[in-house]
Parts: sequence; C-alpha cells; structure tokens
Amino acid sequence: MAWLDRHIDHQDISVGESAEFLRKVLRGLMAKFAIADLSVLALDRFRLRDEIDARIWQHRDAERKAAFQGFLLPDSVLTVSDERAINFKTMIYEPSWLYEGGFQFKKHYFGPKPGELRESTPGGETPEEFRCAQFIDGLPDVRFWVRNLARKATSFRLQTSKDWFYPDFLCQLTDGRVLAVEYKGKHLYDGIDSEEKRAVGAVWASRSGGRCLFVMPTEGGFSSLTKAVSAQGAGLGV
Repeated sequence: MAWLDRHIDHQDISVGESAEFLRKVLRGLMAKFAIADLSVLALDRFRLRDEIDARIWQHRDAERKAAFQGFLLPDSVLTVSDERAINFKTMIYEPSWLYEGGFQFKKHYFGPKPGELRESTPGGETPEEFRCAQFIDGLPDVRFWVRNLARKATSFRLQTSKDWFYPDFLCQLTDGRVLAVEYKGKHLYDGIDSEEKRAVGAVWASRSGGRCLFVMPTEGGFSSLTKAVSAQGAGLGV
C-alpha cells in the first residue's frame, strides 16, 4: 500500500484519506478474487496503480461536476461583484498574431487590428466568427469591443466544470453595461460543452444586477445580439 501511495499523484488528498481509500480498494480486490496474500497483487502493481489512479480521477471529476452544478443553483454564493468583472483598462493585450484583412474595424478597443481573428479560411470562405465581429463593430449600442484572447492572464474567463472558457468577444455598451459574446457554429451549438457554457454565461449575467449580458449566437443569427443590447439596461455609465 505504501508503494501505491508514493506512486500515485494525489497532492489534493490528505494522507489519511489516501490510506483509507487504498486500504478499501485492496481489501475489496482480495475479497472479490479470493486472494489471501497481498503479495499476489504486488506482482501486478503497475497495472494496479494505473487502475487506482484512473478511479481517483473519476472521483475528482464527479466531485468537480457536483460542485459546478451547485454553483448554478439559485441559492449559490456565486455573484458578480461589480462592472469590473470585465475591465478593459486592466487588460494586457498580447495576441500571438494580428488580423490582416481588408475590412476596417472602427470600434476595437486595442486598435483596428484585433488579435487572432481571420477574415477568410484557407478555402476562401469567410468564418462566421469574423462576420460576428463585423456585426458587433457596426452595432450603434456598442461603444467599443475587444477580441478576447484565450489562455491569457488578463483575459476575461468563466469557469466550467472542467476548465475555463474565454468568450470570443467582449463589448462595452453605450449605457454602461458589458456584453460577452461566444459564437458557436451549428455543428457545435448543441454539444455538451456549448450547453454548459450557455448555462454558465446565463448565471453570470443573471447575478450581475443587470450590468452584464451574455449571448451565444449561431448560424449567423446575430439578431440575438441586437435584442440583448436593445433591452432596458442598468444605465450605469462608465
């Protein structure tokens, strides 16, 4: 048991809990397969280690998902403290590459060349995400916006059950509200990942006191953006 404990990464589990879990696993295997001597299991200790490690990860995932679902409940403690949940002034914008297309963006916060946005695919098609950026740039209710960058320290992000997700676009509206937009293609919109992101975004917006909005358009359906920004805002100003 000591060998297993040393060779399974479990820094998030106390020594006592680890020892009890391993003890139950080994006793369960011995009872199930009528093994009288623990040394029999030791002969296949590497496969045993891998199986136990996988089971521990299953428990981790189950606990993480349960905690995540708890945050989505109406009485959870998750809140959006203030409008600085999206703070353009504190962002450090360091894209890996810049937009080089012909369309001239007028409202992008960090200049006319958004980061990591393509005007066309290798096949010459215009990505729907790019059309979404064009639509946002032309909305009268948008004061300015930014192409949110994934995996950057100062980028805006929301927690899912497994990871962080970074909405594609962040907008400062003329009435002081902020809008997060995550565009999804038709083939991805109904997936579990997208469903979870919609749920997280909806909760984030609902607990902001009217200061924040979240929209996930698909199939070029940008009317959802117009509808969201046209709704009665909080009138906070900036």
